[in-house]
Amino acid sequence: MKLNKKTVAKRVVRFVVGSCVATTVTQVLARNCEPTNAFEYTEVVVGSVVVGAMAADYAGKYTDSIIDQFTTAYESSSD
Repeated sequence: MKLNKKTVAKRVVRFVVGSCVATTVTQVLARNCEPTNAFEYTEVVVGSVVVGAMAADYAGKYTDSIIDQFTTAYESSSD
């Protein structure tokens, strides 16, 4: 796969945004649940990780589209 500036920018932004979103979602869910036993604790941890990953994936797709729009606008204005 060829890495160009746009691809590198997308990967860096996706990593930063994804990490922040996943961490935030995981912390919110973990702090708002009060497990009473090991099984419930495991449910909270696994569920938090999955929901955090889903939110991170969506946020990454959103930032990719913003980068695409920005580069298209930049390329159009330089003509």
